[in-house]
Amino acid sequence: MKFKYSFLALIILGLMMVCGKPQKDTANNIIEEIPIPVSVDTLRLSSFQDSYRSIGRVGSEQQVILLFEVAGKVVRLFVEEGDFVKEGQALAEIASDQYNAQFIQAKSTYEKAKKDLKSSEELLKSNTISSDQFDQAILGHDRAYAAYIQVKTAFENTTLRAPFNGRIIQRNLNKGDFVSPGLAVNPPFVLADMEQLNVIVPVPESVVGKIKVGQVVNLKFKTFPDKVFNGTVHKIGLATKTFSNNFDVKVRIQNSTHELKLGLIADVEIVTKQYKEAIVLPLRLIHDENGQKYIYVKSGNRSRRIDIHILSMSGTKVVVSGDLSSGDILITHGHSHVKDGSLISVAKLIP
Repeated sequence: MKFKYSFLALIILGLMMVCGKPQKDTANNIIEEIPIPVSVDTLRLSSFQDSYRSIGRVGSEQQVILLFEVAGKVVRLFVEEGDFVKEGQALAEIASDQYNAQFIQAKSTYEKAKKDLKSSEELLKSNTISSDQFDQAILGHDRAYAAYIQVKTAFENTTLRAPFNGRIIQRNLNKGDFVSPGLAVNPPFVLADMEQLNVIVPVPESVVGKIKVGQVVNLKFKTFPDKVFNGTVHKIGLATKTFSNNFDVKVRIQNSTHELKLGLIADVEIVTKQYKEAIVLPLRLIHDENGQKYIYVKSGNRSRRIDIHILSMSGTKVVVSGDLSSGDILITHGHSHVKDGSLISVAKLIP
């Protein structure tokens, strides 16, 4: 709804102070009521959405630091920062000769232990060995198997692989570097799923009751000033953050165009309620008398007060209910100078 803001009769403030008051003609003793100049506009139903606005930072639904589980010197690098990788794809490899030799030896020992155990079973059946000797064969087999699995795992871990599909967002590794197990200041790789992104939005307890999973979210970024990205509310925190009355609300964003990057700050608008056809008014038109809200409309050549209830508010716009309908004539300027039943005249607009 558009309201016209300028009109000729409101230029002179002094005139407004006397308009609408009965004026006495001293010669004929006739009281004449002077109309109050106003500006009007036709009420039209329009769409409206109630929303909560905040900011948040873009993150990934899946992001992981990748570390080697065994120590060694880097001999091969297979990917660069920014590369897309698939689950199981090799990223880097450390020198494996030592681990390979240990694996071959452990495998041989385990194979012998399996044969020895099988032979011990036959010997036990024929009463050639005692049950204690058979138990020792079982123990030897189990120890050989445990050593084999441990060395096999170490050998396999000389190659670092991607645990899921994603992009290498950090690579802090060069050929010839020595790596060891454990968290590093600069981890070898950081992998993230750049398709499924999220924004964590702080929501105060006064608002969190309006937030529901699945609600539409509009996101804007300074780097894309003319574009709105779409998301949905995915999760709502069950407890406030430490030293805060805010709840974390997770918003999911689809990044199929790969435009968004991790760490971008988003202006977030969570749409808490939508109206397809509503009575939407500027907040400035609404009067308050002891808590009762009302506006003025034009009825013939008089003003008429209409009591209303505010259903929703967003910025300077409000959705209201009351004895109003599409086509009613709203008094948009001069309404602060009228009362219920005041004589009014519609001022001409300045060209």
